[in-house]
Amino acid sequence: MVGVAGKSKACHDCKRRRVKCDLVKPCCLRCEKVGLACRGYDKNTIFVNRTLSKQSARATAAVSETRLCSSYPVQHSASDLFRMFSQLNSSMCNTVIHPPLFRLDALKILQELYLPRTKNTDPLDLTAVPCFSWAHAVCHLAGESKVLDESLLAFCAIQISIREPQTTPGDAAFQLYDKAISSLVNSLGYIHEQVKDETLAAIIVLSTCELFIFASDEGWRAHAHGISQLLRHRSAMDERSLLWLRLCSRLRVICVIIALSQGTRLALSPGTWAQLLDADNTNKSFEDLMDIVSEVPSLLESCDALQPPTNNEDLLRSLLGRMTNISSWQQSYRLELHILPYWAVPSQLHHPSDDKFAARLFPLVLEYQSLVVATLFIFSSTAMLKILLVALRLANLSSRGSRASKTRAIRGDVTIKHSNTIQFCYTVVEMQTEADRLARLLCQSMEYCLRQEMGTLGLQVNCLSQSVLRGYFWQAGRERELDWVRNISKAYGPGFLCGMKMMLFHHEQDEV
Repeated sequence: MVGVAGKSKACHDCKRRRVKCDLVKPCCLRCEKVGLACRGYDKNTIFVNRTLSKQSARATAAVSETRLCSSYPVQHSASDLFRMFSQLNSSMCNTVIHPPLFRLDALKILQELYLPRTKNTDPLDLTAVPCFSWAHAVCHLAGESKVLDESLLAFCAIQISIREPQTTPGDAAFQLYDKAISSLVNSLGYIHEQVKDETLAAIIVLSTCELFIFASDEGWRAHAHGISQLLRHRSAMDERSLLWLRLCSRLRVICVIIALSQGTRLALSPGTWAQLLDADNTNKSFEDLMDIVSEVPSLLESCDALQPPTNNEDLLRSLLGRMTNISSWQQSYRLELHILPYWAVPSQLHHPSDDKFAARLFPLVLEYQSLVVATLFIFSSTAMLKILLVALRLANLSSRGSRASKTRAIRGDVTIKHSNTIQFCYTVVEMQTEADRLARLLCQSMEYCLRQEMGTLGLQVNCLSQSVLRGYFWQAGRERELDWVRNISKAYGPGFLCGMKMMLFHHEQDEV
């Protein structure tokens, strides 16, 4: 069984690619056919050093530590990165610029700093998986676009300023961003610029820049509105390239994240988004998840509009139905993976907020199979926690302290893929228990994303979950947990990206 821990006899490369191995030794013929140098079948021995002073050592922790130590990529020196950026900046100043070459040079910098560089990150993931593929798609657009090139230059400068502030100060990077955003605003005044894929790509790049340089999400709200206006007339397009589908997938993620965090319905309906992306069968699992989550913001908007003592049971039933759909998606995705998506290992990150307590808040953290898996589980769990946060708020409004309402069950059923029907039943106590479980899972997932080999993309993965966690812990009155999440940027440890404050997606009812 390929990819099943402890059962697969495939060579290392066939396991990584999740394809059937022909088991020929010493080298797999299947690898040779696709031009890979087969790494064979041998497994390295990993010793578990359990001593009297370290009796808690476990095999899973030893494997995780070995993977962590061996997965650090060979990175360019500071002078190399600055030289690469200087060449990029110089080519931008030339009167004649060759867009494909310029963008490929920008991609090289992003591969060093932004994208993950781990041993278990398949190079194909960087071009196919929606979590990463937008960068590859943007940099492979061939059309001329000054605003896209300026946006990529600004994004590269921001990434280098994070790694090497002494060579590229944050102020200089911000000036490049400011110039690019001005160019975008000017270009949107021309019809021929509005319909170009490169203009949409520039919005994707600039919105990603803002995650690293702004504390609040006002810019994302404006981008979501602009994206919806530009795409409103694209649903009838007959021809959609693979690059276009990658861009469109990222555009939907931007709009869904801001709608989910603000509790406002999407400007483009979920049906319109599904129509725009209906030709993308290469990432069915991810797009299925986005189809489900894109229906949540309109329900959240209806919840915000409710005034007590309105009967909200139907709305609660709809919310819990969507959460059940997402939970069902997670179960299906687990089955697709054929291996454990994550497991517990000891934390290696020191969090200053734990210093005043006898024990760490999260002594165990989650080790994921890959950053792709981590991203999908974190995003889906964040959406579920957001639903429960609002559902608990509604339930508490209607209960008014009544003990009977705490045990009142909300029942319903939802239809999932292949017309299967799942029934659900939640009391307020059960909702609270599930919310606590999800919140703990999300907190335990942060450390994995903060590793240096995950690139700054790992920091980005945590943005929405941090915002929802702050809202949940504030609403639940969990002061220690709230302080832990607020100060996660102050945590430190060898091999981690520390001291970075990212954008927060804020909703006025979630936290004061």
